[in-house]
Amino acid sequence: MTSPEILRVSSALFVAVTSAGIAIPAHGEQPAVPLDLAELRLLLPLTRGSTRADLEASALGFAAATGGSAANVEALLGELDRRDLLLRDAPPITEPQACQAPNLTGIRLDDTPLVMPVPLLLRPGADGFDVFDAEGVVTVTLSPAELFVASSLRVPAPFLELADGQAEVPDAVRLSRDELRPVVRALIGAGVLAPFDPEDHHGNRESYTLDMIRRTFATRAQLIGALNNAIMRHDLAEERRRVNGGSPRLRVVPVDTNFHLPPTGLGMIIAFARALDNARLDDLYEFYPRWFTDDDGLVAIAERPAIYLFSNYDWTHTENLRLAALVKRLNPRSITVHGGPDTPKYQGDCDRYFADHPEVDITVRGEGEATFAAVLDALNGLLGEGPNALAVLTDVAGISFRHGDTIVHTPDRDRIADLDSVPSPVLQGMFDAYGDRAFGALVLETNRGCPYGCTFCDWGSATLSRIRQFDLDRVFAELEWAAVHQVEAVSLADANFGIFERDVLIARHVAALKAKHGFPKHVGTNYAKNTVKHLREIIEIFADAGIVSEGIVSLQSMDTETLHTIRRKNIKVERYNDLSDEFRKNGLPLAVDLMMGLPGSTLTSFRNDLQECINRGVRVRVHHTQLLPNSPMNEPSYREEHAIVAKPGELLRQTSTYTRDEWDRMARIRQTFFLGDMFAMLRQVATFVRSETGCREIDFYEGLSDATETEHDRWPVLAFTLRSLHELMVPPTGWGVFIDELRRYCVEVLGIDDSAALATTLRVQLALLPAPDRQFPDVIALEHDFVGWFQQILDAREQGNRTDWELMVPRLGTMPPGLLEVDDPENVCVEAMGTSIQALGFNYRSWELGSPLARARMAMRKAKLSASAGDP
Repeated sequence: MTSPEILRVSSALFVAVTSAGIAIPAHGEQPAVPLDLAELRLLLPLTRGSTRADLEASALGFAAATGGSAANVEALLGELDRRDLLLRDAPPITEPQACQAPNLTGIRLDDTPLVMPVPLLLRPGADGFDVFDAEGVVTVTLSPAELFVASSLRVPAPFLELADGQAEVPDAVRLSRDELRPVVRALIGAGVLAPFDPEDHHGNRESYTLDMIRRTFATRAQLIGALNNAIMRHDLAEERRRVNGGSPRLRVVPVDTNFHLPPTGLGMIIAFARALDNARLDDLYEFYPRWFTDDDGLVAIAERPAIYLFSNYDWTHTENLRLAALVKRLNPRSITVHGGPDTPKYQGDCDRYFADHPEVDITVRGEGEATFAAVLDALNGLLGEGPNALAVLTDVAGISFRHGDTIVHTPDRDRIADLDSVPSPVLQGMFDAYGDRAFGALVLETNRGCPYGCTFCDWGSATLSRIRQFDLDRVFAELEWAAVHQVEAVSLADANFGIFERDVLIARHVAALKAKHGFPKHVGTNYAKNTVKHLREIIEIFADAGIVSEGIVSLQSMDTETLHTIRRKNIKVERYNDLSDEFRKNGLPLAVDLMMGLPGSTLTSFRNDLQECINRGVRVRVHHTQLLPNSPMNEPSYREEHAIVAKPGELLRQTSTYTRDEWDRMARIRQTFFLGDMFAMLRQVATFVRSETGCREIDFYEGLSDATETEHDRWPVLAFTLRSLHELMVPPTGWGVFIDELRRYCVEVLGIDDSAALATTLRVQLALLPAPDRQFPDVIALEHDFVGWFQQILDAREQGNRTDWELMVPRLGTMPPGLLEVDDPENVCVEAMGTSIQALGFNYRSWELGSPLARARMAMRKAKLSASAGDP
C-alpha cells in the first residue's frame, strides 16, 4: 500500500500583516492571498508536513468547534502551488526555532494606545508564527489566534479595546484578557507593538503613515469644499443670467478624478474654447467648474443633458470609461467626448474601441484645444438632442464619432502653430479653488512637440514634429502662481526639457521662487533625449536650491540593433561616460532610463544594458515596454514586421527577437537588479564578487535569481526577498538571516573563501541596510578598508577601465583596517519603509543610506554643502 503524500510549505513562505490584513504576499504577477483564522491554522501543520487527509480533518474539526464552515483546503493548496511554495515529500520541519525571550515592559496596557507598524513579516514555524529581531533571532512565536487578534492593532487601539473587540474570532478560540495580556506584553518587548503617539510621526513609521493618510483625506475634503464653493458661486451667477433674460446654455463638464492636482490638459481645452473669437462660445455654453469628479458629483448634475469631456491616459482610462457609462445611464441624451494619448487613433483600433465602449460618442485625435472648440461650434443650437445631433460633425477635422451604426472618421487636424493662442487656465484663475490650500502637484508645459520618432513613444501624437514654445513670461508667471500657492511639486510636461538654452533660465527662475516662497520642493520632467548640453547646469541649479530632482539620460537601450529597430539615436557613449563621471564628482544625482522588451532587443542585450549602467555607477529606471495605442509601434505593418502580439495598452512580452520565456527571465533579472543595485541591498556584495571571481554584477544578480527560484527552500530569505519584497519594502524578518544566507551562497555556490575580506563586505552590506530601529550616525570598524578600496574602483573606472577594473584594482583582502560611517539624511528608515518599490522610485526615493559608498542623492549633497559652509 502506497504511503500518503506528505505536503509541506517551503521555508520561503512568509506571512505579512499589512494595512489590509493578513496575507501571503504577492509573488511576481500572482497577487497577495488574504488569510483568515482557519487558513492560518492550516499553515502550521503544512509547515511541519501533513497529508491532505489530515489537513481536511483539521479544517473540519475547526469548523465544528467554532460553528463555521470548513476552510477550502484545495483553494489554499492551489495558491501555494501557483507560487511554487508547496513541496511534496520534502523532509519535515520538527524543531522549533530557538526563541530569545523578549523584554517584557511595564507599560500600562489598559490606558495606552498601541500600534503594530505594518507591513510586518512573520514565518510559519513548527510551533507557530515566528517574529524575528534585526539579527534574525526569534523573539516571539504566535499561535494563529494570537496573530489574528494582534493584527487588529495595525489600527491604533488600547489593550482593552483589543481584548473586548474580537468579533471575528469564534468563541471556541477567543482569547480572554488574561490570555492576551502576556502576548501583548511580549510583542511590546519584541518591538512588534509600540505605544502610539500621533504627534511623533517623524520617528515612528506607523505614526508617519497614518499622518499621511489623515493629510490625504483632509486634502480631499478641503478641495471638495473649495470646489463646491466655486460651483455655488457659478450657479448663482448662472441663475442671475437666466433671470436677466439669458438663453439656456448647454453645460460642458470636464471629468477628472485626481484630487492631488488640477487637470491642466482639460483646463487648457476649456480655456481655449472660452476665449475663442472674443468668448463667442462662452455665450453659448455653460462651462461647469467641477474640476474634481466622483459618482456623487455626476449624479447631482445628471438631470440636464450635457457634454462631458474626458482625457484618457493609461492610468485614468478605465475609470473614465466607467464614469462615461454612468453618465449615459443617468442621461442618455448627454454626449461623451474622449481624447488624450490613450484614446486610439489608428482606424482599426478606433472602430474596435467604439464597438467595445458604447458609452463613448466622440473621440479626438492629437491636440484637443482647437478640435473641441470646433465640436462645440458645430453642435451649437442642438440643445438636448444628444447623440442624434452628431451628424453635424462631419466637417470637424481630427475626430471620430458615431453616426447610426457606423463610425465616421474625419481627416486629421494640423497642430496649433501659435501656442500662446491657448490661454493658461492657471493664469485665468480657473484653478484658484486649488489654491485655497497647499496641494500636491501642478503639471505645466513650456513647449510642445518632439523632433524624434522613437517607435515606442507617443508624445501626444507629436513625434517627428517641430517643437513649439510657450512665451517665457507666461511660463514664469505660471511657476510664480505655483510657488505662491505652495505647490509641492511641479511637473514640466515637455518631451525634451533642457534642449533649449532658455531651459536653464527656467531652472534658475524655479530656484529663485524656491528661495523666496519655499516652493516648489520637487521638479520632475523629461530631459532632452540625445543631447545633454544643459543637463548638468540645470540639475546643479536645482540641487543648490534644495529642489528634489534628478538628471535623467533617456537611453532606453545601448544596443545598436535595438536602437535601429526603434528608430532612435542616442548620445555618444563617450559623452555619456564624461557625464556620469562629472555628475559623480560634483555630488549630483544621475539616472538612466532603460526599457525592457523593446522590439529588436534580446535577453543578452538587456543584460548588457544593465551592466553598462552598473559600470558607470548610475541609478537605473527600467520601464516595461507598453504598446501605446497611438505610437508608431502600434502601426499595423510595424507590428507585423516585428511579430508583436500585444494588444494596444498591453506590455510587450514577445516579439521576433525574444520569446515569452525570455521575457519572464528578463522580468526576474529586472526585479533582482532593482532590489540589489538600485535599492542597494546587494550592491556591495556584487562588487566584491566581481573582484574575487570576475563575474559581472548583472551575472551575479541573475545567478542569485536562478538559485532562489529553483532552490527556494535552501535560500528561503533570499528567495522571499527577490520574489515578494518589492511590494512591501521592509526588512525580511531580520537582516542577520539575509546576510547569513548571502555568506553561504558566496561560499557554497560561488566558491569564495570564507575570509576576513568576505566578512568585511557582508558587514558593510549589513550596515547599509535600513531598518526602523537604526540609530545614526553609525561608525563601523572594518578589518579591511572597504571605503578606500571602493575609491580605487571608481578611479579605475574613470581612467577607462569600466569593463575590467577587477584586473587593475588590488583585492579587498590586501587593504588595511578602516572605518565606515553611515547616516540617514533622507530619513529612509522611517519614510521609505512599508511601501512598494514602484511608489518609492516614482517619488525619487531609495533605500540608499548616506555613506562614502552611496550614489549621489539630493539630501546627501545638501548635507555636504552645509558642512562645507560651516553650518551647524
